[in-house]
Amino acid sequence: MERILLNTPDAKPIWNAAYGEGHGGYVRMAGVLLTTFASDEFELVPCFHSVRTKRPLEVLRLPFRLVMDVARVARRAGGAAALHMTLQYRRAIYREFSIAALTRLIGLPLLVDVRAGQFRTWYESASRLERRLTRFLIEAAKEITVEGRPYLEFIKTEFGREATYLPNFVPSDEIPEVVPQKCLSDRLNVLFAGYCYDGKGVKELVAGCSRAASDSRSLKLTLAGTEADEFAVWMDGRAAQDGLEIVRAGLQSHDRVLELYDDHDVFCLPTRHAGEGHSNAINEAMMKGMVIVTTRHGFIPEVLNEESCYFVETNSAQSIAEALSNIDANRDQARAKAQIARSLLQQEYSSDIQIPVLETIYRRLVSRPGEDNRSEN
Repeated sequence: MERILLNTPDAKPIWNAAYGEGHGGYVRMAGVLLTTFASDEFELVPCFHSVRTKRPLEVLRLPFRLVMDVARVARRAGGAAALHMTLQYRRAIYREFSIAALTRLIGLPLLVDVRAGQFRTWYESASRLERRLTRFLIEAAKEITVEGRPYLEFIKTEFGREATYLPNFVPSDEIPEVVPQKCLSDRLNVLFAGYCYDGKGVKELVAGCSRAASDSRSLKLTLAGTEADEFAVWMDGRAAQDGLEIVRAGLQSHDRVLELYDDHDVFCLPTRHAGEGHSNAINEAMMKGMVIVTTRHGFIPEVLNEESCYFVETNSAQSIAEALSNIDANRDQARAKAQIARSLLQQEYSSDIQIPVLETIYRRLVSRPGEDNRSEN
């Protein structure tokens, strides 16, 4: 069995535990890969790199962390068939460049996995040095995967390389055979799960729920996730409102969030974030048969469409209020959209579907010149 090293953050405690703490979705996907990947041909082995902390003078640790992370790869490279690197870019590009240079030096095949929605935005504003390091990294890779379809064309146009679409997915054993039917009670139960800060549109969500409740609708809004200081202060200053119950659940375990999906009707992600990726929370809401309300940022329109969700305008509490009122008044339509989204998740975004795609990529990654390698992309 061939060993594939997965270069990923050393964040095991939050793979299947903490949810909505402000960590990137790539951390959740690292956990999903390491806990769900199974193959007769390949063994996926973690090769952790260090992560940034909130310690004073953290920047002074960067050279030490870089050397330590490259040394970790060098120590584990013996006997490995290839390295799967989850790209973080930004300040991490210096570590990623160094590891790519090492893999080229020792002849270890490299898979660069662009598991983020903001890579292009960052690259186009990066310094000349960072762009050169990135170009070397992409050129050094034998295989490239991307989280969102729009990056297939970007990687080809900017770097002259072909990439494979590998979206975020959920473990198939988490997908329930039957889900609770939504929108049955008089009160509409709305859920947000993630990091509660302005970029996710949580202020507009609270204001939108307030407006919908003012139209004689009974709503409950649950916010599951760590609150940014500025948002917490803003929420503390709000007065209670008749017809609207707000539950500030804070940081929750992943298992608890899955339970919250069952207990709520609507999942709302009114993100403003231009670099929004393929949201793991959106995947889970689809899996649980929730009615989804979201903006068109990042890769979300590549995953959902008008038939499977309600799109709202960015930074618009009124648009959110109108969507919630529409759902409340047309519940059969809302349930139909939720079912379409759940079916889409089952057909495209489960480990049963995507692990075989990754296996195919690994076969190409470890193939030697002259070997038959005609597996489908």
